[in-house]
Amino acid sequence: MRTEDAAEEIRPLGEYRALLRAEEASVVERLRASTVEHLRARTLTCARAASEARVSPDTLSRWTS
Repeated sequence: MRTEDAAEEIRPLGEYRALLRAEEASVVERLRASTVEHLRARTLTCARAASEARVSPDTLSRWTS
């Protein structure tokens, strides 16, 4: 393999890695956002149920932890 051929092969690999890192960051951000939304919804649901059932604060903290 000639040196020029090796350089041609290495360049696309570096570009692929950059694309992969960008995609990974995007996936991590989407996962973080959906987890935050899930936890907010769960907290609101538990708070609403506690309010309607007049649940003690100790029970509510166990539900949301």
